[in-house]
Amino acid sequence: MLKNKKGIAIETAVFMMIVIFALCTLIVTITLYSRQHSIKANNDFINRVNLDKVGEKFIAALNAALKENNDADSFDFDGKVYSIISDGNERILTVYDDNGKVVLNVVAEPDGGNYTIKRWSCFEKASETSANPGE
Repeated sequence: MLKNKKGIAIETAVFMMIVIFALCTLIVTITLYSRQHSIKANNDFINRVNLDKVGEKFIAALNAALKENNDADSFDFDGKVYSIISDGNERILTVYDDNGKVVLNVVAEPDGGNYTIKRWSCFEKASETSANPGE
C-alpha cells in the first residue's frame, strides 16, 4: 500500500509552491493596477475641479464687469487656452486642452443684475469633442 505513495510529498510541495507564487504574483499585479487607476482617477478629479474653478471665475468676472459697467470680455486667466465669444447678450467661454480639444464650455446670459449660467458643459475626455466644429 505504501509503495504507491512513495515520492508524492516532493511533487505536492513543488506544486503548492508554484500555486502560492502564482497567487502572490496575481495579488501584486492587481495592487499595482489599482494604484495606477487610483492615481489617474485622482488626477482627473483635480483637473475637473480646476476647470470648474475657471468657469466660476468667468461668471464672477462677468458679474463684476456688469456691476461696474466695464467690458464683460476682459476675463483673463493663466494655464489654459480659451476663447470668449459674445453672442448678443450671451457670453460663451470655451476652454481648450493642449491638443486643441474643447474641455469646458460655459454659456452665460444676463438676468437682472447678474449673469446666470445658461449651459455648462465639461467634457471628461478631451477626445469627446473637437475645437473645430467641422471635424
